[in-house]
Amino acid sequence: MMLLSENKYDDDDDVKVCCLEFDRKDIEMNKLVATCLESKVHVFDVRTQHPRKGFASVTEKVTS
Repeated sequence: MMLLSENKYDDDDDVKVCCLEFDRKDIEMNKLVATCLESKVHVFDVRTQHPRKGFASVTEKVTS
């Protein structure tokens, strides 16, 4: 996916991404975590992709 410099899915909803990280290095990629300037954490399941809706995901707002 990203290692091949291949864009599988693109969604522009004006979110400023701070960091992208895969879950573990010793197994095949399956979860991608993105943190954003808006204090939100997005977790994507990169094994599950819908043709129109993109990857299965969940978003949480970080509060202190």
